[in-house]
Amino acid sequence: MQTPLHDARSLSIKALKRRRIYNALVVNEAIEDYSLRSAAKSFRRWPCWLLANTALGGITFMALEAIGALLVLNNGFVNSTLAILCVSAIIILTGLPISYYASRYNVDIDLLTRGAGFGYYGSTVTSLIYASYTIIFFAIEAAIMAKALSVGLGIPIHLGYLISSVVIIPLVFYGITFINKLQLYTQPVWVVLTVILFAYILTCDPTALDAWVEYTGKDGMAAGFDPLLFGGALSVLFSLVPQIGEQVDYLRFLPDKTPENKGAWWLSMAAAGPGWIVVGCLKLLGGSFLAVYFMQKAGARISDALDPVNLYYNGFSALLGTGGLTLATTTIFVIVCQVKINVTNAYAGSLAWSNFFSRISHSHPGRALWLVFNVTISLLLMQFGVFYLLHSVLMVYAMFAVSWVGALFADLVILKPLGLSPRHIEYKRANLYNLNPVGFGAMLMASGVSLLCYRGAFGPLPQAFAPLVALVVSVPTAVGIALLTGGKYYMARKAEPVSLTASTTCTTCGNSYEAGDMVYCPAYDEPVCSLCCSLDSVCGGFCKRLAHATAGRKEAWDEAKIPLPFLHLSRRAKIFCLHFFNIFCAQALIFVLCYAYFRNTGLGSPLLEEICATIFVFSSLINGIWVWWSSLIQETRLRTEDELDRHIHELNEEVKRREAMSAQLAESASQQRLILENASIGIAYVREKRVVWGNNRFMRLCGLADDLRQGATMPLGTILAKLGTGTDIMNEVRAAHVSGGKFDVELPIFHSSTQQYWCVLSVSVVDPVHVEYGSIWLLDDITERKLAEEKLRHSEERLKELNESLESQVRLRTEELERSFESVRQADKMASLGILVAGVAHEINNPSSFIRMNIGLLQSIWDDSIHILDRESKKEDLWIAGMPFDYARKSIPKLLRGIHQGAERVSTIICNLKDYARQVPLDMSGSVDLNKAVHSALELLTTPLRKATNRLVVETEDGLPAFRGDQRRIEQILVNLIQNAYQALQNRRQGIHMRTYRADGTVCFEIVDEGHGITQEQLTHICDPFYTTKRDQGGTGLGLSVSAGIIKEHGGNMQFSSEPGRGTTVTLRFQAPERPPLQQQEPLP
Repeated sequence: MQTPLHDARSLSIKALKRRRIYNALVVNEAIEDYSLRSAAKSFRRWPCWLLANTALGGITFMALEAIGALLVLNNGFVNSTLAILCVSAIIILTGLPISYYASRYNVDIDLLTRGAGFGYYGSTVTSLIYASYTIIFFAIEAAIMAKALSVGLGIPIHLGYLISSVVIIPLVFYGITFINKLQLYTQPVWVVLTVILFAYILTCDPTALDAWVEYTGKDGMAAGFDPLLFGGALSVLFSLVPQIGEQVDYLRFLPDKTPENKGAWWLSMAAAGPGWIVVGCLKLLGGSFLAVYFMQKAGARISDALDPVNLYYNGFSALLGTGGLTLATTTIFVIVCQVKINVTNAYAGSLAWSNFFSRISHSHPGRALWLVFNVTISLLLMQFGVFYLLHSVLMVYAMFAVSWVGALFADLVILKPLGLSPRHIEYKRANLYNLNPVGFGAMLMASGVSLLCYRGAFGPLPQAFAPLVALVVSVPTAVGIALLTGGKYYMARKAEPVSLTASTTCTTCGNSYEAGDMVYCPAYDEPVCSLCCSLDSVCGGFCKRLAHATAGRKEAWDEAKIPLPFLHLSRRAKIFCLHFFNIFCAQALIFVLCYAYFRNTGLGSPLLEEICATIFVFSSLINGIWVWWSSLIQETRLRTEDELDRHIHELNEEVKRREAMSAQLAESASQQRLILENASIGIAYVREKRVVWGNNRFMRLCGLADDLRQGATMPLGTILAKLGTGTDIMNEVRAAHVSGGKFDVELPIFHSSTQQYWCVLSVSVVDPVHVEYGSIWLLDDITERKLAEEKLRHSEERLKELNESLESQVRLRTEELERSFESVRQADKMASLGILVAGVAHEINNPSSFIRMNIGLLQSIWDDSIHILDRESKKEDLWIAGMPFDYARKSIPKLLRGIHQGAERVSTIICNLKDYARQVPLDMSGSVDLNKAVHSALELLTTPLRKATNRLVVETEDGLPAFRGDQRRIEQILVNLIQNAYQALQNRRQGIHMRTYRADGTVCFEIVDEGHGITQEQLTHICDPFYTTKRDQGGTGLGLSVSAGIIKEHGGNMQFSSEPGRGTTVTLRFQAPERPPLQQQEPLP
């Protein structure tokens, strides 16, 4: 089994892991706004249109009007307008892919640059370029706002600079959450006032457009197209290219694109991304138009025409007239416009500085701190008069900005579809090279060529188009470098997916983030968030060294953390160059601004230049010495930290090895203890007549609830008492082992009066001579075996009993079969008797018919002869059949009537016998009259009933409904029941009561006899075939069985209730129809 000691990932640097605790400004994402990571899905809760409105809200900056005015004054209408249109097209073309990828992967412009060809530290330079853009334009816009405060409210200009800067900080403090609301509520003010102003001017003075179109510049030298002037205007306008970064900073909060919001998503992305330049183009042309208009109409000076505040004051003066209302309107309009743009500049600057310094210093105090820093630097620039350097600063800045955006465009549009660049945006430090030559190299080469052009190395035409040269060079250069390198510098290692839940806790800071922002850190052997990965200064890029290491993990770590002696000078030089370059650039910027300020105020002279140059060189030397001394101190500290980290790492490795061995031993002991504790046999170790250890099974079998605690013991006598034996068993154990045998004994263990176990006790000793030195006791539960043996014994006894009773059961069954055979024979006799009765009835019916036919003739003869006999009797005494005539005259008619009635009676009985004996199937198409069936049965059984009882009561309810069925079969049932009733009577004093009635929708027949009754056991079998209690009287046991079947076919039921010695009651119930059934009609002849 593989142990942690052999697991490659166990060799982490957890001992070096330092718990990172961020301040409240960083932890609160409502303030931080995911400044150094992709925007989480849970945070992106705003609709597309609101974010588009926010992004477009920053296009109110009046620097566009100032730039438009500057271009038209220097280059004329034709050159400036063409330049504006060309740059607008370029911005749309380059901005669309940047906006799309940023919106899709929810990253800002810096994170996008990292994964689009610049690398982790390569994008630091672009962050500085982008941050400079936000500072420059924040200073320009705040200066315009300060001018409005000065004109409108009389606030001193320098105090206005401070107010214009400080007022932005609280507005940007809560990031996108508050900016959304600000832009939403102020957008109508800007739109309405702007539209009204230009609509009024164009309506009142249609010739203004003609004058603007015909403007040839302040010197009148730009009447037509001039390549140099066009290139100059183009160069200034290229400084607006980085504005796409500010748009992207808002677009990263767009919700995920779904089929439901696809249209709104694309429209918002396109309109708020590259679409900003559509509004920007109109503002550039508007500034150009207003500058020309007021210079020609109002005679404004060039300096006033370059000031947006003056431009809009003149515009609103034309609309509202001169006065306080115009001044107030202009002030409000300028303040609204400048606040809208500067919240965007400050917000973008805070993101850019956060990205820059987090990689330089490996710390992040929070976006809010860099917000203050960005505003402070802008405030310093305003104090030096940024407008004096506007043209030259924008020219130089445009070269670097265009080189950066061109390289980005090449990666997103060309390299990603070709597969030379990863199709996704990877921004996490652990997966990126520090420097990617594709984008970074292309930017440097394009910037270098552009600077050479700007310095005039290739003539005046390339000099004029220097920023355009940067764009043209950067795109093919990026493609070429990618082809040469094969795109291998994009991913430093294959990104390992973090298979975790949607919300994952970072092992370094302890905060929860979405899995997409997490990365596996092989140094810590745990997932960390992208921010902690960026700020970590301990691992030294261990993950990327490990990905390319050939020797192994430990060697990669040693290479990362243990620098060779000759590397100290290199690191010292890097520290010195980094710090001296930053200080030198800041110092040079300050001197340039100071010199430009004095020169533009009329104080410039050759002596001033010489003094500034001397002070600059001297201060640079002092700063160099100071930086070198600081670098030595920092390098010594870093070297000490490296040595300390190395020793800590070695100690950590040793601790891990020991922990791994301890873990193996603990795991082995745990496994062994787990096996012993869960064994099915009780195990105990006994030493010196005390139980030192016993597993759970042993303690339960001994009736002890708890296991022995660690280090606790138990007297052996306690265990032996539970086992029901004494301490003398140890002598038996000793004797058994001395003789070379084995000690085993079966013991019954009683836990309670109702709970008993059978166990086998086996004892093995360490030393047979000295049993007290130690012995192993095994206790096996054989209760189930004992129970099985007991069950087997009971089964054998049961089998014996079954064998003994088998003959008795066979004998009884034989007797039952004989009785059944007798019943069948008797039934056969009854069937034969039925046939015989039918035949006899037929034979008797013939003489009976003869008697009935002739009795009428005899009656007619007697009636005819009576008159003659009367006359003769008067003459003499007559004797007829030995009787006097008078007596015979009365008796003979009675005799004739009796003979006739007897013959009819015989005929009726014969018909009933024939019907009863006739074997015909049920005819359910007829109707049954229950009262008629009762009378028919009584007629058939009149004689036996008279002999059986003196008390026969028959009650029939009139109007009983007939039900559908077979009349003859119902009569058969009643005959059977009446026969059973009178056969149950023991003397003539016992009576029979029969009645018919209607109850609960049924037609009922009830017969009650006072006979000997039936027992309850007999009642359960009374309807079984061949079951009878009158077998000695000729009973077959078929009557009630057949009757029950007929009743069931009629949908009725038959109930019995009886009490021995008191009699039996039988009740028949048939379902009565809702309406009487139709009588069957005889067919027509």
